[in-house]
Amino acid sequence: LRVLNAVREYQVGIPMTMAQFEHLGEEVLIDRLISRHLHYLAYDICMNRGLKSATEKVLVHWGCAKVSKDLPDEAIRQAVVNFLGQCPGISYSQVASTAFNRGRQQLAISLLH
Repeated sequence: LRVLNAVREYQVGIPMTMAQFEHLGEEVLIDRLISRHLHYLAYDICMNRGLKSATEKVLVHWGCAKVSKDLPDEAIRQAVVNFLGQCPGISYSQVASTAFNRGRQQLAISLLH
């Protein structure tokens, strides 16, 4: 019920009933939140519901979105390492690949070290 109340907030704007939530499942809701770049809410739901694989998916997607922004490489590297470091065993390879594809080779290299 708390999850539904959170996604019904006007900032999120996903009107969903309990029946719809049960039919679609948590993974679909997490995917919808990710596609709207609501990573923090998706992460919070994953942590509260104990969804380890979905948590990793949210963090990796956030990292990929972060490296796509027009910010200094060091600031991005520090933010990504700090945030992804919360989830032990998470792979930085997809985030580094996104950075490389965006023309940020030095950032990609530093993420892999």
